[in-house]
Amino acid sequence: MKRLLFLVLFLTLLASPALASEPEEAVLLPVAGPLTPDEKQGLADELVKNLSGRYEVIYGADVDKYVTEVFLEESKKDECDAEACYRKIAQHYGVETIIALRVAPKGDSSYLLSFSVYDVLEGKIIEEKRLDCDDCSYEGLKGLCSKLAWPGKVDK
Repeated sequence: MKRLLFLVLFLTLLASPALASEPEEAVLLPVAGPLTPDEKQGLADELVKNLSGRYEVIYGADVDKYVTEVFLEESKKDECDAEACYRKIAQHYGVETIIALRVAPKGDSSYLLSFSVYDVLEGKIIEEKRLDCDDCSYEGLKGLCSKLAWPGKVDK
């Protein structure tokens, strides 16, 4: 009898929706940096693939177009406010989280890769990481995207 009760309790807990945690939805802003459109898309794909356990990421050409329009519209205001853009984007897509990936050149084939996660409701960055990529190729940047996507600190 005890075994049957234990089995029923175990199966009930296993089927409980509270235990089944789905990844939070987030919007990935267009990848910023001096790369070709195909390279930017490749980095976005790599980042999204590695964020899949943490976030259900909304991204792609339609998102890029909408985000560009929002930032362009906001930049026409006297007091341009990135937070207002984030709120508008989050509201449009029904999310609370915005993710950004930026590639900044440091010199000949050297880059700084920056990753940030912004919580729109709290109005603050909740995760931020940066990695240097010296004498770096596109494949090297893709490899760093994998490292940036994992929670916690990253090793170079």
